[in-house]
Amino acid sequence: MPKKTIKSRILKSRGQVSAGYGKITTADKLSSAFRKTHLMKYIELQFHEPLDKLIANGTIYEVAKRLGVDYSTVSKWRKIVEEVDRILNEL
Repeated sequence: MPKKTIKSRILKSRGQVSAGYGKITTADKLSSAFRKTHLMKYIELQFHEPLDKLIANGTIYEVAKRLGVDYSTVSKWRKIVEEVDRILNEL
């Protein structure tokens, strides 16, 4: 059995999840499991919406143009949000 699967099962039985980089947290704290950069916070303040909603609709290029950031930045942000969602769905 893979080491990752065993770790996931043990954490799940304790009501905990891996938050990445060796950090373990409870599910209720997972929404803030990743650190937001200054740009992420600025974009949320500017548009008065959470980052995950801002980057969910449209192509990477459309979102980047609307937010005024590079398309690679939007791609990285989407990967982060998807990872947090994946971890939440495992619970």
